[in-house]
Amino acid sequence: MDTCPTKVFLEEAARSHRLWAFFHVAAYTGARRGELLWLRWSDVDLDAAEIRIARSVSVIDGRRVESSTKSERTRVVGFGAETVAVLRRHRVEQDRECEVLGEAWKGDPDGYVFTTA
Repeated sequence: MDTCPTKVFLEEAARSHRLWAFFHVAAYTGARRGELLWLRWSDVDLDAAEIRIARSVSVIDGRRVESSTKSERTRVVGFGAETVAVLRRHRVEQDRECEVLGEAWKGDPDGYVFTTA
């Protein structure tokens, strides 16, 4: 049986992790970690199945440092129906977290796609 290690990771190990959607999007779009950490919901078009990558973020000495992408260009990355479903589910879960946490929620509804706990 020929199995892809990335697929095995996503199906077995990562699915129970809070950032499973992050791992999935990284694997299926080729976006860099910093690009995904910058990604905002306004950059996600689930109907067109694509994301617009315009910025990146790094953490240096414990501080968030925002910058341009490695190529210093904005690019649009398409993905398949499975990734659309993953992102839709992630949005529902994020909205639920926001609702449960109420005032303790640190993000904003149209903010970052991938947030801390």
